[in-house]
Amino acid sequence: MRTTLLWTALLAIGGGAMLAYAQSPRTINVARNANLAQVVASAPAGSTLRLAVGEYRLSAGLNIGKSLNLVGAGRDRTRIFSEAGGFVLKFAPQNAAKLSINGLSVEHRGNRVADVMQIEGGEVVIENARFTGAVFSEDDSEGGDGLYVIDKARDLTIRKSEFVRNQLNGLNHTAGKLTVQDSVFSNNQNHGLVASEDIQALLERNTARGNRQSGIVIGGGNATLRNNVSENNQRNGIVISEEASAVLERNTARGNLGWGIFVEDGAKARLGQNSVLGNREGQIRTEPPFNPNLKPGDNLNQALRRAPAGATVNLAAGTYVLEGSISLEKPLTLIGAGRDQTRLVSNAGGVLSFENQGKLVIRGISLEAAGNDPEVDILTISKGEFELSDCRIRGLGGQSNSESGDGIYITEARGSIQNCDISEHSRHGIYLSKGQLRLSDSSVSSNGRIGILAEGNLTARNIQVSSNQEDGLVVLGELQVELSSLTLKGNGGLGMRLSGPLQGSVVSSNLEDNLLGGLQVEGLVQANLENNTVQNNQGNGVILRGGSRPTLRNNTIQNNALHGIALLGNGQARLENNTIANNQGYGILRLASSQALLGTNTLQNNRLGDTFQR
Repeated sequence: MRTTLLWTALLAIGGGAMLAYAQSPRTINVARNANLAQVVASAPAGSTLRLAVGEYRLSAGLNIGKSLNLVGAGRDRTRIFSEAGGFVLKFAPQNAAKLSINGLSVEHRGNRVADVMQIEGGEVVIENARFTGAVFSEDDSEGGDGLYVIDKARDLTIRKSEFVRNQLNGLNHTAGKLTVQDSVFSNNQNHGLVASEDIQALLERNTARGNRQSGIVIGGGNATLRNNVSENNQRNGIVISEEASAVLERNTARGNLGWGIFVEDGAKARLGQNSVLGNREGQIRTEPPFNPNLKPGDNLNQALRRAPAGATVNLAAGTYVLEGSISLEKPLTLIGAGRDQTRLVSNAGGVLSFENQGKLVIRGISLEAAGNDPEVDILTISKGEFELSDCRIRGLGGQSNSESGDGIYITEARGSIQNCDISEHSRHGIYLSKGQLRLSDSSVSSNGRIGILAEGNLTARNIQVSSNQEDGLVVLGELQVELSSLTLKGNGGLGMRLSGPLQGSVVSSNLEDNLLGGLQVEGLVQANLENNTVQNNQGNGVILRGGSRPTLRNNTIQNNALHGIALLGNGQARLENNTIANNQGYGILRLASSQALLGTNTLQNNRLGDTFQR
């Protein structure tokens, strides 16, 4: 107590030299009846607080935001406890601070929901400590861990410590570097130790005993387990799950009611010499070898998780029923017997999503939705490369104004689609958000909004885009497009809309019988439109808006319900050798602001006249 009073008095002195000394790290003896929260708040960063034998009660959780060393007289002799909700101790520094805990117990008492300790950053070293009494809420999945480490933590080292009698896990570590040695995890109501997500873990000479679920669970990242004992747990001794990779050497797993060592599908484990005996369900369970040849009834999700990166998976003819979308995070090739023979049908959500820098290949397969929710993307491709051929992508129909419901959604990826049918989606057939797409010999029809929406570079050849409820093809942005031999027919909006700034060409295409018109060009578009037929549309054949600068050459624009070509902006379009005939309005309607250059064109039999300027 005397040391604390002296230190406090020094802090109050205003002299420059003395103030600098007072802010330096110090060793402070904290009496048993001292207000620990106040001492922590006023202690200079880096100080060592020596706690006496006895108990330190906290009226609220203590949040430590700086480097400190908490040193007790032993975990059975010095206790910090609280009955408050949330946590007893929390370490959440704003910088690369370090916390050390040695020789004390941290306990939660009472029924309020809380973790015993939470770590949200910095570096932490724990030795000869105990964490007990966490309370879990099943209603909101809060609290319950003896020590909960959130993903901002950089480095955690634990030695000769105990994590006992917590209502969830003894230790729950979600990311970062973890070293645990010579420690005990016992009688927790869920798992003893959980290390998941992006962790780098070394576990040596620990004991996990008598936990309600499993003793040790590695749920992600990489881990080495050496000379640990996991025994008498009510589920499994050691679990390697999800996408984790682990090395197990000289561990003992015995007397557990489940498996001694359980390696889930998708996880990788290298098993050295381990002692595994007397476990009720079995001793060691590992995934079966990868089978590249599947048939209907096989667990497709499980098989794809087992498949090594770059593998080819062959799907025999038949229907594969999925309970939800399958997420692919590695390059794979999926080959079916043909889009009319091999069908992947999802009862809930989409069918496939791919996110990887590698390549996805799908050939000879139909992807279909069969649930009750039309507002799902059937195939999502994020990043990497893709190649789709001989495929069918089919939705549930209807029309959606939400942000999902596309047949194929592509972002930040590049690839090709060939000989595919994309139809009956509640939003767009294909939505190219970012990236590059080469599209050929395919049909995109009967979608609830736009057939093809391209906000990335698009090359399309020999494509049928028909009966979509809004526009057939829309290209938006500063892009490059090369479009040839397209048929855009019977769409509920425009056949095609090009909105710049963009460059490229539209050639040898047919735009007909679209409700709002054939082709609209707007913004700074510098494209060659050649040898196209624009006919029988319910609106204008071609509309040029804003400052667009396309060249229209050798096109046939006929039999449209309004004007053949409407020049409605101040653009500098060039019209040469076009045939503009039999339109119900004018052949060419031109506003005075238009700077279009009219070369030699054939205009005939337009109902209101061949040209009109206003």
